[in-house]
Amino acid sequence: MNSISLREATNLDKEFVYKVLRSASIDYVIKTWGLWDEVRQKKNFSNKYDPASVRIIRYGACEVGFVAVRYNVDEIFISELNILPEYQNRGIGSHILNNLLNKAAGEGLNVGMQVLKVNPARRLYERLGFTYCGETGTHYLMEKKAQP
Repeated sequence: MNSISLREATNLDKEFVYKVLRSASIDYVIKTWGLWDEVRQKKNFSNKYDPASVRIIRYGACEVGFVAVRYNVDEIFISELNILPEYQNRGIGSHILNNLLNKAAGEGLNVGMQVLKVNPARRLYERLGFTYCGETGTHYLMEKKAQP
């Protein structure tokens, strides 16, 4: 199996991160809101892109996705985890999530995230022990509580 690693993102990664976000989520956005407005999506992405919170996912020698994480006082919040479609279902997302869960467990932190209701990745999150803690019209809010 190819090795999975992370590297810090920079401003130079902005186009790659958007490409991954677009290719990994366009179908779910269309299913949820009925369309993908490229101008609006690029503007929203540009306004919130913070390379300090983003790590580029590498699979062997290839850059295949990204994860964006916020570290709060009592929680690690995964705001994005996106992998290029051609690299999905290879255990990459599970590997990244398990590393984050192990880090959180070692520090006694909860892990939170949200997922579009139409995104089948939520089943992976359930298998990893995340539970539903709320919802909006479009998203499920999920968490894995720190073990005492």
